[in-house]
Amino acid sequence: MPRPARSLHPLALAVLMACAAMPSHAAQPSSPNADVSTVRSFSIPAGDLSQVLNTFSEQAGLALAFDPALTRGKRSSGLQGQYGTDEAIARLLSGSGLRATALSANRYRIETAPEAVEGSLELQATTISGASRLETATGPVTGYVATRGLSATKTDTALIETPQSISVVTKDQMKAQGAENLSQMLRYSAAVVPETRGSTASRLDMLSIRGFSPALYLDGLRMPDNRDAAPQKDVFDLERVEVLRGPASVLYGQASPSGVVNMVSKLPTETPFHEIGLTYGTFNKKRTTFDFGGPIDDQGVYSYRLSGLYDDADGQIEHTETRRQSLASAFT
Repeated sequence: MPRPARSLHPLALAVLMACAAMPSHAAQPSSPNADVSTVRSFSIPAGDLSQVLNTFSEQAGLALAFDPALTRGKRSSGLQGQYGTDEAIARLLSGSGLRATALSANRYRIETAPEAVEGSLELQATTISGASRLETATGPVTGYVATRGLSATKTDTALIETPQSISVVTKDQMKAQGAENLSQMLRYSAAVVPETRGSTASRLDMLSIRGFSPALYLDGLRMPDNRDAAPQKDVFDLERVEVLRGPASVLYGQASPSGVVNMVSKLPTETPFHEIGLTYGTFNKKRTTFDFGGPIDDQGVYSYRLSGLYDDADGQIEHTETRRQSLASAFT
């Protein structure tokens, strides 16, 4: 005998319809009261991202809700070891362009990360500050090795591309040697005999290159070479010195076959620079120097350089006092 049909209670019917409408890719937690702050041990092999997330949900006791279209065709490297919930999810989703948003203590929603690029790694904000200063043939050099020169071609040219023997004495080398004149500065330059009259004869710069006396230039202009009234430039006023070995008459006119020594004066600086020096030594030597430079206006269009010195010493021989004053300026 057939049983009479029974109608469902409206409340039961609503519950049944809600269960049928739930997404099939929502991983359910094994424990509804799981503590997400607990560090757990995970053993999840690599594979399809959807399957990896379902396995993670089971092991972590969490509910993960996501649209299957977001994970379609994506893979995860899996997870091995002990991790907290947030770190574990981040590792599983790394490189997928997805992120997990916590809905409650044990429920997460997987969604597209804003401006995410597959395979990218988002870093914390980083501030980088610094200054880029390219070397020029007339500017300062950091260290002892210069890479550009002016004397061989009268243009700013890399030394490695210069088809002539040339050496550059930088400002750092001058300071390291403690040199005060040209002869002392060129003691370590190849093919140069810097002190032909001895180291104590410091009033004149008399030197030879390859057996001949070279022509001396200051910023490309030839200096007088009269034996009895030869000017001497103090090293403090120079930025660098270039020694050009070999004939150079094509660029410099009448000159000895030994070469050319070109001294480069200090130029204005782009950044503020202020230096004062005091020296006291043997034979009652007293030396005072100052060097100022930097921009004049706020825009940095105009710059200046002002340097000077006062040197007073008795000398090794009686009645051979040395007194020197110098003031040099530059403006750009």
